[in-house]
Amino acid sequence: MKEISNSIFNLLSDFILKKSGLFLPLSKKIMVMNRLKKRADELGFESIEDYIKYAIKEDNTRENFKIIGLLTTGKTGFFREKEHFNILLNNILPILFSKKKTIKVWSIGSSTGEEPYSLGIMIDMYIRNNFINGFFSILATDINIESLRVARDGVYLEHQLSGVPDEIRDKYFIIESMKNEKSYRIRSFLRDRISFVFDNIIDSKIFDIFDIIFMKNTIMYFSTEKREVALNKVYNSIEEGGYFFIGITETIDDIKHNFKRSGFIKVYTKFQ
Repeated sequence: MKEISNSIFNLLSDFILKKSGLFLPLSKKIMVMNRLKKRADELGFESIEDYIKYAIKEDNTRENFKIIGLLTTGKTGFFREKEHFNILLNNILPILFSKKKTIKVWSIGSSTGEEPYSLGIMIDMYIRNNFINGFFSILATDINIESLRVARDGVYLEHQLSGVPDEIRDKYFIIESMKNEKSYRIRSFLRDRISFVFDNIIDSKIFDIFDIIFMKNTIMYFSTEKREVALNKVYNSIEEGGYFFIGITETIDDIKHNFKRSGFIKVYTKFQ
């Protein structure tokens, strides 16, 4: 497999930065080649460089979305970074539901849906276990159209639910298929509470206000300028007294922002 030249890689990096806000350093060249090789072969290109030149053309909207999708699919999983879900269940939901009956959540960079479904399960469990007359809705956004399709279907293989306790799996999933590896579908009562929408946080078209925003393991891939844009958008989209979660290994301490520390690990609040 012929290596991509630095000049072509830089063209691709500039394209991805412009379209998604994500920065691809030269150190990611091998990862990029591995992710694009199959698509280049499918379309009959003799080299990955030729595929890149084709895919980033301004008038090639379909392939623009495809290559962005191939390079922006992130690692995900149900209840990833469990400490945040424990904080949500035991600390934050009691505070929010003591003030209001309806909670609105935004999952930014929702990928194939595991995070917003995990959020929905936690909130539904809290409402049921505490006999609260409460309601919630979740907006899940991503720039990867294929990931959004998977998320809307809400069907996952058994190994993808390996971290989900049996009692949660039985309550919130239904067996979809027994062929080869067993698969499960999210039950409709939960799926109906979540809207999956194409959106890029850098030039977001979302203008609602939320009580909780998750933007985890995303901002670390942005340039400094784009990180400030993203944080400003999140700040303007969150309710006074609302909560903003970032990834456990991420930091926003090196960026100008108006959030306050909540006292919980990598959870911030909005107070004037």
